[in-house]
Amino acid sequence: MPPSKPPVRAVVPRSVADAHALGELLDARAAELPDTFSWSLADASDAAVRFERVTADATERLAPRALVCATDRVHAALVAGTLASWVEAAVAGAAPGDATLVVAGSADAVAGLEEGLAALQLDLGISVRRVWNAAALADLLVQYALALRSAPVAAAEDFLSGLTSHDVLFNQKVSRQPPEQWRGALQQLGGVSERAAAAIAAEYPSFRALHDRFRTAADPENAIADLRVGQSANARRLGPCRSRRVHRIMSSTDGDELVYPADE
Repeated sequence: MPPSKPPVRAVVPRSVADAHALGELLDARAAELPDTFSWSLADASDAAVRFERVTADATERLAPRALVCATDRVHAALVAGTLASWVEAAVAGAAPGDATLVVAGSADAVAGLEEGLAALQLDLGISVRRVWNAAALADLLVQYALALRSAPVAAAEDFLSGLTSHDVLFNQKVSRQPPEQWRGALQQLGGVSERAAAAIAAEYPSFRALHDRFRTAADPENAIADLRVGQSANARRLGPCRSRRVHRIMSSTDGDELVYPADE
């Protein structure tokens, strides 16, 4: 009989728990699923719910697929102009198109929030979900925890001198032709999916071509933000966050500088 999988714990920021009086509801869910689900309050500095796999020997933080946070935190980041960069950094471990921002808060209208969330979906290609009440939020946290618990446990071994399996999967075979090598190199940059790399390479088929575009643009950081990812009429833009990331790599003169700050 195979060993049972360890439980998954939801670590909930106080801002989310207090706003929804989640404590009793999550306690009840944990009592119903004693060997499967648990929860705890996060440190004051945490802004979003995180999920952890708990074993007798260690606690493993799981790669995020859903970023669950309070409406106030989302709105504050939107006003500060850091929402896109914060969300992109927070869900960097999720596969392209497989990330969700869950906004937990009152149904009262917050000025500019809906427009900001719509722009976020277009720029980053993520889903946005609104949750209005405590019961729905508690059920959602348990649902995410159970899904993560069901996922395969990563093998406890090193991958190619520090690379993760996520990095290695970007290049499943050795590229022999320069166009393939160029697309593969672009995919190694955080947030650049296979489709995004193909869009960049189609417009700028070499390192020099892309470098020249950044060097001569009036606004270098956003020089490729309007590139369309895909062939359909409704294809989304590459977006300013990914454009800035690629520009930083292309223009950096210090390999040790912080290329991807949490907030820009």
